[in-house]
Amino acid sequence: MLKYDDLEKSTDGMPVFHSLFPVLLYKGTQKSQWKRRELCRDVADLIGMPPSLRESVYPSGNGVVIEDRADWALSYLTTGGLFERVSRGVLRLTDLGHELYAKHGNAFDRTILKKLPKYIEHQTKLAERKLHDGKQISVATDLEDDGTLVGRMNQVFTDHRTEVAQKVLERILSEDSYFFERLVAKLLTAMGYQGVNGSAKVTKRSGDGGVDIIFNQDTLGINIIYVQVKQYKNQNIQRIDIDSFSSVVRRDGAKGVFVTTSGFSDGAKKAAKHDGITIIDGYQLTDLMLTHGVGVRVEQTYALYDLDDNFFDEI
Repeated sequence: MLKYDDLEKSTDGMPVFHSLFPVLLYKGTQKSQWKRRELCRDVADLIGMPPSLRESVYPSGNGVVIEDRADWALSYLTTGGLFERVSRGVLRLTDLGHELYAKHGNAFDRTILKKLPKYIEHQTKLAERKLHDGKQISVATDLEDDGTLVGRMNQVFTDHRTEVAQKVLERILSEDSYFFERLVAKLLTAMGYQGVNGSAKVTKRSGDGGVDIIFNQDTLGINIIYVQVKQYKNQNIQRIDIDSFSSVVRRDGAKGVFVTTSGFSDGAKKAAKHDGITIIDGYQLTDLMLTHGVGVRVEQTYALYDLDDNFFDEI
């Protein structure tokens, strides 16, 4: 069993997150399932850190550093398929996790993790997203690392946001279709689609253009928005899907929003633009979730300072 002195550490003496991989795998073998927070706390206790480091918290006071690093390591192991979610906040070691810990023990590291099929799939999707986001960023604003502290921080922030957004998308794809409908309803409500005195309803209307959510933006139901959602992993939305949905939207004098976890074919995009249908693909969906705080939480907030010359000139 690895202890503090055996672990790779950062310059401040804190164990780096990936050095905790084998410790988490070991703890995973000790019980059939774990509460996530309990597992991270037990790992932090188990390695025998100096008390000052064990109790170290972030400057904001939001979180114990070593427990946060254990949680980050756990996320990577889950991405690789070594842990799986049983229920809300509860995880268990998978058969693959048991197998690899029995085979590698304390030698399990990032090199082994990076060769696992699920981890490779995640990295492939992440690379695709970075390419997509890079094109979007180049149009909106330059967030490249320009050698300054602000530039470096912007690049780190962009990479982190991309990583979290991809994990959010993968989590959505692991849930059922009704969950996805409710999630989209919550997101669009957070974005103001419900209106001040309106309502949102997830409906199970069969056929009829596939309307999954109805927003009445006012109490009289004068302004209505129909939403259709499709929880696809690799299948893009086609023009025929947009045409079918648009016919119902036009018939009822509503506005239309089409949301998917995948993407839209060129034909679907043209049809949506022609018919006035707002489309949201998987990339936009998760970006909007991060922007509006749906399905994510803010763990840390940092402020960058610079000298205020005006203050010193005018005082």
